Amino acid sequence: MGSQGRRKESDGEEPHVVTDTTPPVMWPDEGSGFEADPFSPAGMSQQVWRATGYRARSPVVRRIVQVVALLIALAFIAAQVTH
Repeated sequence: MGSQGRRKESDGEEPHVVTDTTPPVMWPDEGSGFEADPFSPAGMSQQVWRATGYRARSPVVRRIVQVVALLIALAFIAAQVTH
């Protein structure tokens, strides 16, 4: 039968994912006195960057998060259409 039809056996280790945690612009360190106001565009972009940063998730958890986000989006769309 050869190698066809066989699955590659996993060695139990997750693949190493290299993520770049550097923000898209050079932001000063906290406590340096040059932080952006939280309500300014720069401060809001920093908050969004930190909130949406990469978090290692299993494929199952990632799929669940996608489904929940889709359901929330559909609920908002349905509320707008029926309003």
